[in-house]
Amino acid sequence: MHAPFYCLFVDEPARFLTKAESLHIETCERLCQEFGGEFLRVTDQDKAKAIAEVAKNYYITQIVIGESQRSRWKLMLRGSLTHKLFAIAQKH
Repeated sequence: MHAPFYCLFVDEPARFLTKAESLHIETCERLCQEFGGEFLRVTDQDKAKAIAEVAKNYYITQIVIGESQRSRWKLMLRGSLTHKLFAIAQKH
């Protein structure tokens, strides 16, 4: 596929990263660049909205999401990032 490759990290504005988390993000950024990608970092409380906005602004048509495993109870209460992103995509 001959298309740009982007990696996106969405910071939460009210949360500070630990040193281990910061190092992990730096590693992800380095790997992204090694594979010829562009690492993007945005700050937004609503991760799904931030992903959708970046996808729209950069004309991204395929998204791969990494998400931590959650209990069914938490999924029922909060929903998942994937479901929220699909809901936003269906509105557009």
